[in-house]
Amino acid sequence: MSEQAPGKIMVVDDEELALKAMRRILEKAGHQVSTYANPVRALERLEQEEYDLLLADLLMPPYIDGLELMAKARRIWPVIEVIMITGYASLSSAVEAVKQGAFHYLAKPVRPDELRGLVDQALAQRRTRQQAASPGGGRRAAGPVLPFIIGQSPAMRRVQEIIAQIAPTDCNVLVLGESGTGKELVARALHDQSNRRQGPFVAFNCGAFSEELIANELFGHEAGAYTGATGQKRGLLEEANHGTLFLDEIGEMPLSMQVKLLRVLQEREMLRVGGTQSIELDLRVVAATAADLKAAVAAGAFRQDLFYRLNVVTLELPRLAQRREDIGLLAQHFLSRSSRRMERPAKGLSPQALELLRGYAFPGNVRELENIMERAAALARGEVITAQDLPPDLSQVRLAPFPEAEAAVPTLADLERDYIRHLLERTGGSKGQTARLLGIDRASLWRKMKRFGLS
Repeated sequence: MSEQAPGKIMVVDDEELALKAMRRILEKAGHQVSTYANPVRALERLEQEEYDLLLADLLMPPYIDGLELMAKARRIWPVIEVIMITGYASLSSAVEAVKQGAFHYLAKPVRPDELRGLVDQALAQRRTRQQAASPGGGRRAAGPVLPFIIGQSPAMRRVQEIIAQIAPTDCNVLVLGESGTGKELVARALHDQSNRRQGPFVAFNCGAFSEELIANELFGHEAGAYTGATGQKRGLLEEANHGTLFLDEIGEMPLSMQVKLLRVLQEREMLRVGGTQSIELDLRVVAATAADLKAAVAAGAFRQDLFYRLNVVTLELPRLAQRREDIGLLAQHFLSRSSRRMERPAKGLSPQALELLRGYAFPGNVRELENIMERAAALARGEVITAQDLPPDLSQVRLAPFPEAEAAVPTLADLERDYIRHLLERTGGSKGQTARLLGIDRASLWRKMKRFGLS
């Protein structure tokens, strides 16, 4: 039986065996489950009755696909959470689903523990969003759906105040902050408190693709636009229409693509690759970066006109080390979530463990803390996390007082370079393991290593 309160769940899959298996797993966990092999019938039911969570197969020929089902379900019940299921284990289609607002995805064959864990997480997020919504229930709610931003420090209270001020204005926003500080969470908060909250939220990482792939992902293409383009594809700009487009790592976007994005922001229209018909756009852009865009503009690496288009309002996120009073709240939140998902006994932290966390420098910021608590939940034998359950290197990278004025003061870049070098040595040069310890992806680690001259 799940520790979470039971939820009302709809499962839509054109494979009867998969439907029966998921119903059995979820009902055993205490949830109320309805199953449909036909997504059209599922939509008819959604028009009549509210559900907390929708699990939908990505491909259900000849019916509508899972992405379309999710979009239609969200128009009926804006706070419903969605988990997408794919029998093809296709990373691109799964990532596309998450970009368009799915909570997460599952690859068939579905493992019972993974299914239960993701369902618990999705229901917890749904309850948080629903509690913050207006009293009339989830259907076409008029009031704002507030984001789940944890923090009581002055720095985070100020961030929350700014979000509340600028979210309804519909202006473009530039979010600044180091990797792992929660820039996408802030973008989602801006969307959820805006007048576009019933529209799509689409996220795209500008630093994860080549120039050609960025063009294809953002603008889509017409059939025959290039070799292999057998059909028409809608780009993320179209998918975000009437909603919010979040462009992460905007500083990594090639200059030629910056020109095309600037035209979209100025003209409010776009062309698909290989297309001739202009498509009108109505969207809000939230961009984010860990780079110094002003310095990039001065160096000619980022267009000044695009910078001013994006930088209508700037919102700067603090490093976790600058908001140490939030570490306990965040650690408890991540521990509870990981313990539920993995069905582990850990429920709290000892004073010694909490003291160790509060004294740690957290170069990977909030994402690193999340990974540390996930590891602690997996390894802990009892209900209380002790200092022994935390990674041993937490005591080696501590917050330290600044040196005297006459001493050489290391820059933040110096500290980051030295810490990455330390972790690479510790992991025997494993980039994957080093990236996990830092709480970043391999592409971000590669860029940092290139910048610091680390091989």
